[in-house]
This record gives sequence, C-alpha cells and structure tokens, in this order.
Amino acid sequence: MIADKRTIIWTWTCLAAAVLLLFAVSCSANDDSAISVGGGTLCVDTPRFALCTSAPCQINPSDSNYAICDCVVESGANWGKTTCEERIPQGTVLRSNFSPIQAGPPSYLKALVCEDAPMWASCLDALCTVDPKDPTKAKCKCLVATTTPWETLGGECDPAACDQLWSAGHMVDKQFQEQLDAFARLGVPGADYPYCSGE
Repeated sequence: MIADKRTIIWTWTCLAAAVLLLFAVSCSANDDSAISVGGGTLCVDTPRFALCTSAPCQINPSDSNYAICDCVVESGANWGKTTCEERIPQGTVLRSNFSPIQAGPPSYLKALVCEDAPMWASCLDALCTVDPKDPTKAKCKCLVATTTPWETLGGECDPAACDQLWSAGHMVDKQFQEQLDAFARLGVPGADYPYCSGE
C-alpha cells in the first residue's frame, strides 16, 4: 500500500514537471520581444537607446581609434549585436543601436553612400552617455572604421559631406535588407530607407 502511494505521488510529480516544462517552452516560443534577424537581434521595445544614423562625429582627442558622435535618444524597436537585456539603460548610460526611423517622418532623411571616403564611425552597440542638460541627446564613443563603401543618413545628400566624419554603416546588402524588412513588419516608419541616388 505504501509502495502504491509512493508510485502515485511520483507519477503526479512527473506529470506536474512535464506540464511546467511545456508551459515554459510555450512561453518561450511566443516571446516575440526579441527577433533574430540580419545577423543580430531586433528588440521590439527598448525604453531608451541612442540613435546615431545621422550623427556628426569628431575624433576622440585622447584616443584616435575612437570618435565622439552627437546622437539622439529614442525608444522603441532597434537592432544590434547585443542582447535586449544588455540594451536596458543603466542610469544615463545607453547603447547605440540601429533604427530606420530618421528615414521616416518628420525628418525623411535619405542615405548618402560614400564609395572612397577614408573613414567613418561605427556606433553600433557603442556605449553612450545622455547629455545632462538635454535628455534627448547623447554622446557616443564609436570605433573609427575604414572599410568602404559606407552609408549614413547624415550629410543631406551632399557628396562633399563624405569627406567629413559621420556615424555610418558598412553596406551588407542582404543582411541589411533583412533588418529593414523586419522593421517594416513591425510598422516602424522609414523602413523603405530611400537613398540619395534614388535607388
């Protein structure tokens, strides 16, 4: 009789564990707050992040391998190589991540492609500090890059602007288009991402 009770208890314990495991798997499968796409992760809703898609930059006087870029603070969907947890703001410290929103209203910026310009600033996932005098702005420390071609929403479609230092991105067409398509599915403005060339 005691053995039978132990068997029943063990059976119910196993069933309960199986139900909990199925529930956990179901919750994980339905979690759409982080989307793996385009070689990184699109976080659907980050409270605050730095957006540097059109940011002008200057070489860091204390370390020429880095640039200091003047970015803006946004919220919502964003893409990067870090996890969504790593993008949660820590006080005045934020991460810089990509969003196409500056290509939508009200700015309607277009992407300037620079074929042979010597350098640009890679701000993706960079650490940034919110301006203590203006919480809509942030300074980001971005790695200087030299790969070409690159593109930026800065420069107002002026080819001469390629000689200046901008926060930009190296063109990887297939993965970049995957990112834009994912933003479009979320209804994020600017996902059509027009180019100055009209492409």
